[in-house]
Amino acid sequence: MAILEEKVGGGGDDSYPEPEDEEQAEEAEKESNSCRSGIQTLKSTFIISGMVVAVLGAICALAKKIKEA
Repeated sequence: MAILEEKVGGGGDDSYPEPEDEEQAEEAEKESNSCRSGIQTLKSTFIISGMVVAVLGAICALAKKIKEA
């Protein structure tokens, strides 16, 4: 049975090895956070750009209505 567990990988959760020391764990966390931070920055950029375009569109529409009146 032990041979079967070794081949299948059962008997323990070795699929995610833990970092050997705290320094490696902190480095891995910083790398993960930098990726999330970059994605969050990109999302914020798109949202702000969309809002700016919407406001400019509204201003142009109002200006057009004022010229027609």
